[in-house]
Amino acid sequence: MKKLVLAMLVLSSCIFTRDASPTPSATTSPAVTSPAAVTSTPSATPTASPSLSVAARVLKDVGGRAEVSPDGKWIAAPEPPPVGKVPYTAAALVYDVEGKFVRRIEAPGGYWFWMSDSSGLFIALDAPQRSPSLGIGDIASGTTRATGLQMVGATLSRDGAWILAGHQEGCCVAVEQREIWIAPRTGGNAKVFVRSKTERQQPIGIVGIDPRDRLVYRDHDEILRVPVAGGTPESLGMLASGSVLQNEKGYADGATSPDRTVMLVRTYEPLRWHIVANDRVTAWPENGGSIVEDRQGLRLQFYAAAIWTGPHSFLVRASNGELSSFDAVTGLSTVPYRAGIGPDDLALAHDRSRLLVARDRRAVVIDLATGRQGDAGIDLGQDTAGTRASALPGGGFIVSTVSGTYRID
Repeated sequence: MKKLVLAMLVLSSCIFTRDASPTPSATTSPAVTSPAAVTSTPSATPTASPSLSVAARVLKDVGGRAEVSPDGKWIAAPEPPPVGKVPYTAAALVYDVEGKFVRRIEAPGGYWFWMSDSSGLFIALDAPQRSPSLGIGDIASGTTRATGLQMVGATLSRDGAWILAGHQEGCCVAVEQREIWIAPRTGGNAKVFVRSKTERQQPIGIVGIDPRDRLVYRDHDEILRVPVAGGTPESLGMLASGSVLQNEKGYADGATSPDRTVMLVRTYEPLRWHIVANDRVTAWPENGGSIVEDRQGLRLQFYAAAIWTGPHSFLVRASNGELSSFDAVTGLSTVPYRAGIGPDDLALAHDRSRLLVARDRRAVVIDLATGRQGDAGIDLGQDTAGTRASALPGGGFIVSTVSGTYRID
């Protein structure tokens, strides 16, 4: 724990700026305490205890591999292939959060994910030898339409008026990705928004959209920012030396905090996290503990994803399993939680003071304030890495395995 404390202090001096303007949501973030004020912490207890009562129920009409909308109001699950019907058009089935069917949205390419404003789904319109064409499936009407973009880190502007996405040319191992495109959400011509300054094969990728509606993106080993309304890109800093491989495959594009003030970029081979906050890029110290990853599904391979514990704070695990929350705006660690997780626990979602993890084949809920733990009574099956889970804004979780979906209240 001493190494973690010292590392937090080092990172604090890099991230914290006295004249940084507070964001509107910063006042709602949890109180933080300097790591130096922490005198003792409890031992991690990764073994589930029956002392925490957990109630779970199956949403019997919702299938497996379901995804919850960002606002927690909707659930979308892939439609099972019709028996004996070949070919068929893939689709997402949309339900309310209680499991009542709402509508069917076609996704011909067989892939989709939620738009950030929860109004619809970004859907794949085809399945080429590069990223598929991007469409929108509207929840209110059930209609779909093309955008002229591709499904490469597709994201909405803060006001929801624009869609930005990476653009690819070529196919297979010769795919090139040197541009980010933009298109009006209501329809219209897609066009080049920013272009890489390098001639590398795949140097560019979207990190996120900040609170002032500016695109933050990576161009090889540099992080830049430009207003969605247009302008000249400005550099925020460089990724740590040696973190990006020559073939550009050594990165994962960003994760954005709930209030959009903090973004994370993860590189691998070697594994390294970088924090984009307070108008700068800071490398996470190697002895700063492990940022707890949200490793659900394909996110482990393609995207950086953390377990957010507040508007701009995320979960950190010490070498002995102890958990704490790191505020990336102030650069301070909170008082560590009275709980820990084991090295094989798979963190799934954070709900106020509770953490949902996959342990062996079981869904376990941990009360971070007390350390109490309880089994939710859900068998996750053999593919625990395929389990998907989300916290609900009003409290509780939705958990979806490969075969069924459950609600924990």
